[in-house]
Amino acid sequence: MNQWLYRGYGLLFRLFRLFGMKPDKAFFFMGHDCKFQGNIRYVHDAMKKEYPGIRRVVISKKQLFAPRGNSAFAQGLQKLIGSLGLFVVVNYHMATSHYIFLNDNFLPLAYMPFSPDAVLVQLWHGAGAFKRFGLDTEPDPDVRRMVKKGNRRVNYVPVTAEHIVPIYESALGIPRKNIHPDGIPLMDYYFDGQRQQRAAERFYRSYPACRGKKLILYTPTFRTEPEENDAIWEQLRAEELLRRLGEEYVLLVRFHPQRPPKGIERLPRNCVNVTDYGDVKGLYTVSELMITDYSCTAVEYSLLGKPLLFFAYDLERYDRGCYLDYEALPGGVLRTAQELPAAILHPEAGLQNAAYFAKQHFDCPMEYGYSRRLLQKLMKRA
Repeated sequence: MNQWLYRGYGLLFRLFRLFGMKPDKAFFFMGHDCKFQGNIRYVHDAMKKEYPGIRRVVISKKQLFAPRGNSAFAQGLQKLIGSLGLFVVVNYHMATSHYIFLNDNFLPLAYMPFSPDAVLVQLWHGAGAFKRFGLDTEPDPDVRRMVKKGNRRVNYVPVTAEHIVPIYESALGIPRKNIHPDGIPLMDYYFDGQRQQRAAERFYRSYPACRGKKLILYTPTFRTEPEENDAIWEQLRAEELLRRLGEEYVLLVRFHPQRPPKGIERLPRNCVNVTDYGDVKGLYTVSELMITDYSCTAVEYSLLGKPLLFFAYDLERYDRGCYLDYEALPGGVLRTAQELPAAILHPEAGLQNAAYFAKQHFDCPMEYGYSRRLLQKLMKRA
């Protein structure tokens, strides 16, 4: 959408407000990912259990625009249907819901005058504050202005630590008073052993050949330039890594779903592409060790106390930057693929990194019930 479309979106929103806000309605809009997971899923499920009288509506932007055929006609038709769904259906639900939950920035908010009684919650799709994000990396002044204007309407943002509050204030343009370091809903998973066990069993049903193997999870984030993004897979040298580790190891690779690099269709033996696997936390549970670079997946993974290895072959060139000082990692940073096998087989440095990462990102209460406590606070505001 361009700016005039955003303004039109706001005018239609005003019209839909005439239908009245429904006090028993909640709308969950996934602008970031079509997979119903993360913070937004945990809050939805907690609401279903704790407040069954509230009607819940869930829509994913990606699913609205998902292609339903390979022909140009089918793709054009789906684009039209998706645009109508985003412009009309999503707009209507935002205008008529008492509780609105988002997992990404939504630029039309700048022109949407919500009712003073509406509760607008940003359940950001990432955890903690590792690589720079949001307004801290946005060069377009018009986008920056609209994000700041729209996010002033957000009532509540949960984060994991007090010192992360000013980072989210800067990155999202949300007033500091509306950012709360009480912990984020998805943390409930890490205090629920039964849920972790079920997640592990689901994984092994999907990948039975992985049972009994030592699983290494690789979760790099994307690079802005296409050629740099395509180099991610090449730099790992997965075939050589697996040969040096031995037959008992399997490498699970999960690339950023929006920008997977080229070449992943040719995977070596004992290597599995799990980019499209629906339950990322199940991957955390079954793996013995994670290799990443600048991905916020490291924040969640540190809660498990498993080794964390940081493979940053392009640290000097990485264009987004990080909030956390890489040089402070006690286990160090791996700069070449040749360093990986020894670090995996002798994970002491990875354990040091995990402990340090957890300490840096979590000073909230460490006990089950984040989703329930968040909803209790929202209900008091309503």
